[in-house]
Amino acid sequence: MAWRVRLKPAFNNTLISVAENESKIMRHEIIKLSKGHSTKAERRFLELLKKSHIPFQTKVKIGGKEIDFLIGDYAIEIDSHEQNIDKNCMLVSMGYKPIHYHNWEINDNLLPWLEQIWQGLHSLP
Repeated sequence: MAWRVRLKPAFNNTLISVAENESKIMRHEIIKLSKGHSTKAERRFLELLKKSHIPFQTKVKIGGKEIDFLIGDYAIEIDSHEQNIDKNCMLVSMGYKPIHYHNWEINDNLLPWLEQIWQGLHSLP
């Protein structure tokens, strides 16, 4: 995947690259998933996102509920328990697409799916 680097003015009239800013945001999100605050499966999913250079948010509160990962309008939950139907309905009503994975499903087989989602988000008009 090729990254386009655009320059934009910062508050102090210096120029910073968009890619550098996105990198800082991603580092901040990675810190949220330190070993004591996440499951092994969540950290594996994080590695897949990093490998694919896909920007994401993690541990996001939506409607008072914590979402493991947010990629565009996809709300991704990685758990060892069944889906929360009320949480899924709330996410759909707010315009999100809930996706639920069990811990054992997180592996390199998800890479093509993640890249397809990311490309789909960027091909919208």
